[in-house]
Amino acid sequence: MRVLPVDTQDLSFATKKSITTNPQVIKVYDAIVKKVLSKKKTKLILTFGSLSGTLIDHLTTAEITVLKLKAWSQSGAKGDWQNALTTIQNKNYAKDISHPSFSYDGERLQIPGYDLPYGTLKWQASSGDRAKRALLSNDHMSPDYYKLIIPDWAYKLKPLPLTSKEQAALMHHP
Repeated sequence: MRVLPVDTQDLSFATKKSITTNPQVIKVYDAIVKKVLSKKKTKLILTFGSLSGTLIDHLTTAEITVLKLKAWSQSGAKGDWQNALTTIQNKNYAKDISHPSFSYDGERLQIPGYDLPYGTLKWQASSGDRAKRALLSNDHMSPDYYKLIIPDWAYKLKPLPLTSKEQAALMHHP
């Protein structure tokens, strides 16, 4: 879950922290976490960055292990994440693959399609920032406009050939 499910890029860290620790925000997230944990399938909670670490401290997490990880943009994140993988390796849980390596070299990877909402395009799960807010002439970010960015590798793909049904539809179109 995102710490705040809205775009907060143009807010200061202090403002983001203030929102994160707002009693109503905590109440909503606590209800969500309780619902997830009620299914008795969660073995571990990972947080990334200081805001998520702050939020989790205010939530009821029962007897679940919580690992607070540095944000990828923070110094030492790669080592921090690798240390966390050692803890994760020692947890007993169902794994997606039979023999995971539990090592991470810091390389950005594509998110597997089965972990994405239905209809998400393959390039939307690839590495990098894929959306930016428009910058207004006064150097403030627009609250109204976003630019979606398709990566070069996806842009350079050749289109798939038309199916026979699509070709037939073109032939009968005036």
